[in-house]
Amino acid sequence: MNTLTVLALAAGGLMSIALVVARRGREQTAMWMFMLAFFTATIWSLLNAIWARNNPSPLSPELWLTMASMAAAAIVYYYYLWVDDMGAVAN
Repeated sequence: MNTLTVLALAAGGLMSIALVVARRGREQTAMWMFMLAFFTATIWSLLNAIWARNNPSPLSPELWLTMASMAAAAIVYYYYLWVDDMGAVAN
């Protein structure tokens, strides 16, 4: 297995586990897991963009960068959900 395969499996596995954790009522833990999963997905997309510049790829480097920016936006989204949830717990 190469690095891209390991990153893809890690991101997918973390997202799956985070869904189960969220369903069991541990939302704060799930949000951290989603942030880590989307961070992994961001790195995976950036490495694919670099790979696609000189090698055959199903997507162009620009589309890989678009996927990386979407994954980075998901990190920010789950961060703000976590901050909002922390405020609700404190009150």
